[in-house]
Amino acid sequence: MNQAPDDQDPMTTWLSGPVSYLEAHGIKNAIFILPFEADQEDVRMLLSHPRCAGVVVRTPSLLSIPIGENARVGRYTSDGLAWILPSSRGRLIFLGSHLLLSRRMLRQILSAGQLSIVCKSQGGMGNVPLYRFLLWRLGDRTVRRVVALSQNSILRSIIYSVRSLPLAKWLWHRFFKRPSPIIARTWNGDPPIRSNSESSESHSNPRSGDIPGIADDEGQLDVSFFRELLRRARATATRADMTIPRRVILINAGLAAGGAERQIVNTLIGLRTKDLESVTFLGEYLHRAPGLDFYLPKLRSHDLEITGVKRRITLEEHGLASLPPDVAEMLAMLPARMVEEIMNLVEEFRVRRPEVVHAWQDSTSINSGIAAAISGVPRVVLFSRNVNPTHFEYFQNYMKSAYLALAELGNVKLANNSEAGAADYCLWLGLDRHRFQVIRNGVDLSTLMRLGPTRALAYRTDFDVPADATVIGSVFRFWPEKRPMLWLEVMARIHAVLPDVHFFLAGDGPLRPLMEKFVSQSGITHRVHMTGTASDVAMPLSIMDLFVLTSEFEGTPNVVLEAQWLGVPVVATDSGGTREAICEGVSGWIARSHSAEDIAQLVIEKLKDRPALELATVRAPQFVEERYGLPRMLDETLHLYGYV
Repeated sequence: MNQAPDDQDPMTTWLSGPVSYLEAHGIKNAIFILPFEADQEDVRMLLSHPRCAGVVVRTPSLLSIPIGENARVGRYTSDGLAWILPSSRGRLIFLGSHLLLSRRMLRQILSAGQLSIVCKSQGGMGNVPLYRFLLWRLGDRTVRRVVALSQNSILRSIIYSVRSLPLAKWLWHRFFKRPSPIIARTWNGDPPIRSNSESSESHSNPRSGDIPGIADDEGQLDVSFFRELLRRARATATRADMTIPRRVILINAGLAAGGAERQIVNTLIGLRTKDLESVTFLGEYLHRAPGLDFYLPKLRSHDLEITGVKRRITLEEHGLASLPPDVAEMLAMLPARMVEEIMNLVEEFRVRRPEVVHAWQDSTSINSGIAAAISGVPRVVLFSRNVNPTHFEYFQNYMKSAYLALAELGNVKLANNSEAGAADYCLWLGLDRHRFQVIRNGVDLSTLMRLGPTRALAYRTDFDVPADATVIGSVFRFWPEKRPMLWLEVMARIHAVLPDVHFFLAGDGPLRPLMEKFVSQSGITHRVHMTGTASDVAMPLSIMDLFVLTSEFEGTPNVVLEAQWLGVPVVATDSGGTREAICEGVSGWIARSHSAEDIAQLVIEKLKDRPALELATVRAPQFVEERYGLPRMLDETLHLYGYV
């Protein structure tokens, strides 16, 4: 316990909130339940308080008073999921977050004749009725079921429409959503944090009432909080010599139809030929949400373990009993869903005992980095695939602080797949450029071949495209950062000048209805062909004369490499790592601005320059092979793991 100044009652450093609550509500007898480690002095001091009728501790071995022989002292059970309550009577006061309470504990509260529990909340101590836990459990289960629904499910569409209604949002947050911890708000911009110069030193046994640096002036967790969380995690972690040498785990949300996932597939297949004990892919939501198993069939033909993260731990059943008390105390400050994800990753790492955890993309990287620290993984790679997350809707205000704290650990390596992406992360985090290693995408395109004339003609015929028609196309997900509406606006401008050109767009996503409406209103329905997600990207690429990408943000767009490999020249916006993915003026061209007018003008100009297009058709595959070869990427990845 922290030592208080000589002129201050030591109890006030971590008990002032609970005592104030008792006084404000006229509670004279309380049983204090301590979810953290306590020593003999702590407990004796607590028992001496006039309002203390009893105490429940986690560390009975430190007490001189034998448990069970004193009516005022109880303890946690050996599994940490329940209590042996003292025989004395009093209001149960839990000195921790509601996330630390298991289902068995809630039943004990009810058995004690109490219909609520006083526990730590964002504003101090609060009284939580037991029925709220039932509603939260229902809310958690509802979210899981909705996420698992197909994208085309009518029920899913109804739910997503209803949830935007003010009354529905109020009811959901009032009754079914767990209280948001201090960092659960989404920040619209770069989140302020404390300086890196803040000390990460802490007392040997800090309490939740005096955790250093919990929040800054904006009410969010700062970097010193994550430093302390990681310090406690590493102090209680499993010994590194318990890991299995050269066992590697790659982890991501899933295997959706995206560029990052395509690189995961390439890396997994390539690593299995290397001198490793094993290589496994873990998908956080692989079998829990639609569309996250897109690449699974391709991987099943290889001798690889591909599995989803098992939900061994649930907050409603176990609370945070699976974690060391000091770690659980701080982890409870994070959003409930994030906490549950981290705990289940901890269990996976404890069972699998990897020497290397290689996490892909921001949310997964942060969860995996924290879980790896708790479970004692000796080497961690956090691989970002784009520019920094403040550019995207998934950004959360804790990400910068968490990344900074993880970056300070000697066993954590940071990487990105483009110079532009690495530089952007370093600027955002305030890190030296050398902290991020660039490992460019590696592609084995030896099996990717253009369709023969007969198959290409048949494919064109399927969409009523004449054999001699010029085709402009693209392949991407219909998400905001890909700017599909800008792509269509560019095509509409081209159509006004070159009315015989056809436009192919392979992909799918939530913006499709809006895109279809634009196409209809623009009068280009007979020229735009939206083909859906392409399982074989060679089919749409093989009939294109020019590939156009209008993304706002990109890491290294794999499809740009695939287009060039098949001899399709590229016109693209200057977005992230896209410029690095083409040989400008040879295999493709970068638009001078992101305006539809400039992009369309460049496309029209190049379509009229047949010698340039013919040269690009020859030179583009050579460029891809030289710069983005798979062997080079695999060697650099193994070096990042520490395997030279």
